[in-house]
Amino acid sequence: MNILFPNLVKSLIVIVAVCGTVLAVGCEPAAHNLAEIGPAPRPITPPTQAEIRQAIDRGVAFLVSHQQPPGHWGTIGFVQNIGLPSQRDTESFKMATTALCVKALIETRSESPEAIAALARGEQWLLTNVPRFKRQDLKSLFNNWGHLYAIEAMVAMLNHRPMTDERRTELRRLVDQQIRLLAAGRTLRGGWGYYTFPPHTRPSGNWATSFLTSAAMIAYHDAEQAGFDIPRAASATGLMALRWARFPNGAFGYTIYTIATPGSLSNYPQGAVARSQAGNLALYLYGDKRTTPEVIKNWLNRLIIYDRWLAVPLKKLKTHHYRLFAIAGYYYYYAYYYAARAIEQLDPADRPQFQNHLAEILIRRQDKDGSWWDFVLFGYQKGYGTAMGLMALQRCLQPPADQVAP
Repeated sequence: MNILFPNLVKSLIVIVAVCGTVLAVGCEPAAHNLAEIGPAPRPITPPTQAEIRQAIDRGVAFLVSHQQPPGHWGTIGFVQNIGLPSQRDTESFKMATTALCVKALIETRSESPEAIAALARGEQWLLTNVPRFKRQDLKSLFNNWGHLYAIEAMVAMLNHRPMTDERRTELRRLVDQQIRLLAAGRTLRGGWGYYTFPPHTRPSGNWATSFLTSAAMIAYHDAEQAGFDIPRAASATGLMALRWARFPNGAFGYTIYTIATPGSLSNYPQGAVARSQAGNLALYLYGDKRTTPEVIKNWLNRLIIYDRWLAVPLKKLKTHHYRLFAIAGYYYYYAYYYAARAIEQLDPADRPQFQNHLAEILIRRQDKDGSWWDFVLFGYQKGYGTAMGLMALQRCLQPPADQVAP
């Protein structure tokens, strides 16, 4: 009975949630969108634009000084293990981290000779290594992270970097290649995961997470906006998976199931707030009618308020997931990167309040060496954390009042 009762409660919660949604769809006028309802953060004294730029400069300086001689960022440097089937899987982290660092240096537009040289070395490393980057182990799919961030970085290069026609042609070929390889990593559920658990129903398994799926769909959208063709099956089933993962209150479940499990602590708003930033952004970009600007604003507010929960596992050595709400350190700067991108989708008049809060949090979290460091795990954390922190903070810069459209 003790074992069955929690499962019974979870089932009842799912039934009530599903029935409530069905009834709401059939009623006129429509019921309130639960995902638009939530708390609001307290007012703050925001950092100045000069303070934001200073933090960005410190982050760029960190990336420049910590680039490896071959041109990539990060090292293995294991402190603890997260269940990697093979050491070869670290190649996926190297690819994803380097791609994020390249994109961050492009977006921050630093004019220092050192940053310009570091960006050129990073771009060359990508061009050399992306063609042979692939899945490293049959028991995992960490390569999905590498494929999607390689797409983002190379699309940014195509959009913002000067290059010869020959190099542009090669880059477009590589983006097409990474689009296909990412599509091949989809699971039976339509989304993307990074482990393959039995039963092995297809080469890519049957286990998917909402946060990897959201990131993949956003990378696909970036590529589509740059003129690339995305496999229809990949985008359609990816959106289907995200809708399965979304609860009526706008939270996104950790794992994608046909019938979601809202009773899990990890799926409470405090546990889901990080991945829900990317989930909302992905669905909004693809025109999902339930994902309104009010939904985005509500979950941005929740991120600001629940920052204290997200920050608990930062740089902790003894745990992968904090026991309350099962929050992992690797969610932190991921959340703020996609939150900052979500802010860009709002009306210009609605952006400053969120930009101010995000900037205050990110500046407060920046380490003394200029990095943003989320997790004590191995030597890639400071690279991708700093890249995501930079890209989030760059989006918090606000134009002068006389340049804001009325």
